[in-house]
Amino acid sequence: MTVNGATDATGEQDPPAHGLRDLLRAVAFATRLNWRSGRLLTIVTVGAQLLAAVLLAAGVLAAAQWFEILLAALQGRVPVGEAVRTGLPFLTILAVRAIAAQGGQLAAARLGGRVGVAAQAQVLAAAARTRLIAFQDPRLFDRLHRANLGAAQADTLAQQAAGIISAAMSIAAAAGAVVTLSPLMALLIPASLAPQIITEVINIRYRYRATAALVPDQRRADYLHGLQVMPASAKELRAYQATGWLADRWRPLATHLADAQWRIGLRVQLRDMAARAVSTVLFFAVVAAGIAFMGPTAGAATAAIYALLHLRGQTAALITMSSTLQASGMFLADLAALAADRSTAEPQGGAAPEPLRTLRLRAAGFRYPGAGADALTGIDLDLHAGQVVALVGENGSGKTTLAMLVAALYRPTCGTITWNDADTATLDPHQVRARIAWAFQDFTRYAFTLSDNITLGPDGDPARLRQATAAGRLQTMLQTLPHGLATLLNRQYGGQVDLSGGQWQRLAIARAFYRRPDLLILDEPTAALDPAAEQHLFRTLARHHSGTVLLITHRIHSVTFADHIYVLHQGRIAEHGTHEQLIAANGHYTRMYDTGAGD
Repeated sequence: MTVNGATDATGEQDPPAHGLRDLLRAVAFATRLNWRSGRLLTIVTVGAQLLAAVLLAAGVLAAAQWFEILLAALQGRVPVGEAVRTGLPFLTILAVRAIAAQGGQLAAARLGGRVGVAAQAQVLAAAARTRLIAFQDPRLFDRLHRANLGAAQADTLAQQAAGIISAAMSIAAAAGAVVTLSPLMALLIPASLAPQIITEVINIRYRYRATAALVPDQRRADYLHGLQVMPASAKELRAYQATGWLADRWRPLATHLADAQWRIGLRVQLRDMAARAVSTVLFFAVVAAGIAFMGPTAGAATAAIYALLHLRGQTAALITMSSTLQASGMFLADLAALAADRSTAEPQGGAAPEPLRTLRLRAAGFRYPGAGADALTGIDLDLHAGQVVALVGENGSGKTTLAMLVAALYRPTCGTITWNDADTATLDPHQVRARIAWAFQDFTRYAFTLSDNITLGPDGDPARLRQATAAGRLQTMLQTLPHGLATLLNRQYGGQVDLSGGQWQRLAIARAFYRRPDLLILDEPTAALDPAAEQHLFRTLARHHSGTVLLITHRIHSVTFADHIYVLHQGRIAEHGTHEQLIAANGHYTRMYDTGAGD
């Protein structure tokens, strides 16, 4: 589904109605995850389940023979020693089956943790390849939430499928023993469980749809809960004494979710109880009728009852595992679909860009998905190598959105963007971004070391780190840190330091300078800086960066040195030129300058 040139996040409003094909794909997806996470562990887990099934079949057949001899021994017709010897195979099978089951459980527990990590990695990979514009659609977050629910169950799905095979084999073995008493009973016993089977199918689909429908409210409740426990919001909530107000907003929503889950569970439970009651009555009616009318020997009857109980137990287990498989499979199908979906993915491939000489926007426009109007219209803009270009305008005029187009984070809805005369639509967006660095206005404060906060990568270059810290004016602060560049900048995770707002902004500037980009985008770079730090930044631009700079700021008096200035107003370029040209034009820029906008 496409909205104004941008593919939306999901293509559906409601949770998908998964069918048998989706379930089979989910099982195959889980099987691949298990296999990649540990081949030997997968073989041991599945093999142990199948071995247990084979041993159960052998145990049922051995039990039939032993019960006859055991009854004969109790009646004095067979020596006790012979009865004991006859029972050894049966007892041995029971012991080996118990060991196999325990070994399978241990292997499954070991494998489960690895599969869970692999499944979560699939969610993260899907999120990483999703175009940034898709994150404007709340349905993407609903889809990711459902995929996370599937990831939490991925470790058991392939095992459940193997368990179903194991239960089916056990049913076949038990049915074989019952056939010797009455073929009709062998058919009627599983049929007596039909009410449970039908009810489980109904419950599974109901639970999935009802649970998936709660996902938006659950995400909202998680958000409200997180605000109350995360340090980023703790200061403001206490300063405004808003903790109680926030708790009062969270509590009714959390209560609503708890009540909704209870109602879902109650409805499922009532259906299940009724179905089990009917199935139990039918089962014992079939058993009583069979024994009464068939008239077997005591030993045969005992063996038959033993086989019947196993048949019922394994059939019930098969129903339970099948329902669990389907219930888990529906959410895992969401994960499998997300992992396979490329409709919102970043385009792959394309030519590698050359070093930037000129970047041009021509008649570029942009509209956010679902918006009623364009955020940008008819944008013509030129960035030449070595220039400092300023972008100014009121709040909401579209400055940051325009910068997103320049940085190849958004694609224009209309018009073109060229990099050295090559349309950026034909270039590899990842390689384009590798030549661009952005000091964001709303930069992220990572709970990492100072070095990792600057490099955002595994291997920091010492020389580039020194230059970046100088560009960000961090040397004085660096001398005060207990572990220098290796200092963890977050008390929440055991660090000893939290930086001030201005220090974090200088760090964000150093993060951008570290990349030595062709194009440096500075979005409100001086908002948290004092005048001395602001002047230092602008001197640094001249001394440390020889490439192109796009400077976005409200402080209009700070851009007078720029080579070219663009004035953005209501999503359009109102005027552009040098500072002197714009002042002489006595237009929008002059009015902003005279009023000291942003200063």
